[in-house]
Amino acid sequence: MRVALAMMGLLAAAASARADESKVEIKDVPQPVLKAVEARFPGAKIEEAAKEVNGGETTYEISLISKGIVIDVALEPDGEIEEIETETAVADLPRAVTNAILAKHAGAKIMKAEEIVEFEDGKEEGRFYEVVIVHESKRQEVKLTPAGAFVKAEDDDD
Repeated sequence: MRVALAMMGLLAAAASARADESKVEIKDVPQPVLKAVEARFPGAKIEEAAKEVNGGETTYEISLISKGIVIDVALEPDGEIEEIETETAVADLPRAVTNAILAKHAGAKIMKAEEIVEFEDGKEEGRFYEVVIVHESKRQEVKLTPAGAFVKAEDDDD
């Protein structure tokens, strides 16, 4: 009985810690968020917005198209940018990234890529590439630095 109660408690805690993301109408996005996106990407077309609450912290994710490229921007309600994910053509990946993937996963097919720029207190904190590959019939997402150093690899459930 105690084990069952302990398990129920753990499951409830895990469920409450999970992020709660929901789509929101663009008109319902706070003005500082929209202004920050418009300032960073003038002329971009905002496609959709989502609101995520995780551990009491709220983040807005704005999906937009700028010069034909899909970009997702994560921002705090006050408009501070946390992360920018930019769709990247496989051919435009840095040579070091492509070479590192093929050296570690010989024969892998690179399916899609994104450049990730992370921010902390308004300053760029890190730049990475997330790349989806198929290697030995298994889909994986790998994260590398622009210099080709692997940061992480995980199965891609997409």
